[in-house]
Amino acid sequence: MKNNFFYFILVSIFFLNITKTNAQNIQFGLRVGMNASWIGQAPENGNTNGTNFGFTGGAWVRIAFRDPDESAFYVQPELLYSTFGSKYTTSVTTPFGTSEKKSVINFNNFELPILAGYKIMLGEESEIRLYAGPVFARVNSAKQIETTTIVTNAINANTPATKTTGETEIDITDKMKGVYTAGLVGVGFNIKKFTIDLRFQKVFTNMYQNSTGEENRPAMIQLGVGYRIF
Repeated sequence: MKNNFFYFILVSIFFLNITKTNAQNIQFGLRVGMNASWIGQAPENGNTNGTNFGFTGGAWVRIAFRDPDESAFYVQPELLYSTFGSKYTTSVTTPFGTSEKKSVINFNNFELPILAGYKIMLGEESEIRLYAGPVFARVNSAKQIETTTIVTNAINANTPATKTTGETEIDITDKMKGVYTAGLVGVGFNIKKFTIDLRFQKVFTNMYQNSTGEENRPAMIQLGVGYRIF
């Protein structure tokens, strides 16, 4: 928690320093949105079977290379708090029955996207933006919820089939790498001071320690709305 606090303070100072320079070409705002995330490849004997939904929210600073009211290239660092995860199911079948385990993994992170884009003015108070860039993130906490269902086959009339279900919640924060990187591409639309953004984000580096599996690199679609304060 102490490391997370210092990480937040350092990034906040970075944002404040940006807003003090060349203020006429700088915009500042807030955004919130939803994440729909999934994994590209399930573990052995498993399959992906669902999308995990989460939340994202934070602040952004947009620095234009021309007057903010003209079409121009820009850079946009952001500071976000984000939750997302993945779902998969593993199953094993034997002559005696089946065992199925549904795993839901939830991550809580600080994210620092550094985006570069180009905005096209559509009118006096509307514009469309295209952008992409890296995302540097830190895992604050991670949990895995496992629901196991065991079905045993009936042997005879005296031993009918049985079904048992149990749920376990595991804190896997210590199994995660401290930081990871991702890539982001998106499109945004502004009208007056309101913004709408649709983004695709893919984790590039494995989030788990001592792991090289593709299942540890989630992807997600983000839909967000924002408000420009100045």
